[in-house]
Amino acid sequence: MKQTTENSAPMITEARRAELRHLWGEETNEEGTRAWRDELTLSERAFVARLDRNMAIGCGKMATITLIMDDIYRIFPLAHIQEISHHDTHCRLVLKDGQVFDCWMDRNNRIQYREEESRA
Repeated sequence: MKQTTENSAPMITEARRAELRHLWGEETNEEGTRAWRDELTLSERAFVARLDRNMAIGCGKMATITLIMDDIYRIFPLAHIQEISHHDTHCRLVLKDGQVFDCWMDRNNRIQYREEESRA
């Protein structure tokens, strides 16, 4: 007997989730590597759609951070940079002279820099 959720869709076992993650991770641009998707149940399709969506979100965040970092290195000489860290889609830039900036990309795809108040 298959376990079901509240909406009567079959639940996916952890073993099947692992198998789907493996198949998903093996996809390439080669024809046929996505054929396994044709055999999925509704619940499995939803699970794989979440994998796809999370990948797209992650790629978008990586691209944003890459563009911010590129802009930082374009504006600030490497010799002046003490540290750069990032979280989500923001970077924190610490310069050797003590200035600290929050850096992010706005809705118009422009890199913004906000200097943090001195904590001294």
